[in-house]
Amino acid sequence: QFFQLFLFQRFNYTPADIGKFFAFLGLCIAFAHGVVIRPFSKWYKPAQVLSVSLALTAVTLLLLLLPQQHFWLYLINFFLAIFFGFTFPNFSALFSNAVDKQSQGEIMGIQQSLLSLSYAIPPLLAGLSLTIHLALPILFASFFMIIGWIVFVYGYGKSESA
Repeated sequence: QFFQLFLFQRFNYTPADIGKFFAFLGLCIAFAHGVVIRPFSKWYKPAQVLSVSLALTAVTLLLLLLPQQHFWLYLINFFLAIFFGFTFPNFSALFSNAVDKQSQGEIMGIQQSLLSLSYAIPPLLAGLSLTIHLALPILFASFFMIIGWIVFVYGYGKSESA
């Protein structure tokens, strides 16, 4: 959405460089889903994973503003892909496990609708914020991820203990 512009302006990436970068991200996501996440799903409940992965994702997003060299950009994005990889499947599991079998299709549809909405709003904010400063979309993303983490940890934790 806006990250290509970030790569272009911050690192002088060409379209070919951007393509290689996103290919690398694809490999990272495949690695995360295929190798890293599976064992954790056997050892930890989705809420336990999310209470950590949301915070790590928020912090890692902020780290994107630091690198001046390609190596660090790639390394940070490797971890970002891992943390995102933990987040989305565990949210799906949390939604699915929250209802009985008859309601799972409905709740997964609601989740997909919310996910679609979450993909529609950020480009609007990113486009507007890019006119102010290149770092603002990343700052907004991290800020809202931290807010989501706080709401999840305190909201979900309270509902679980009640």
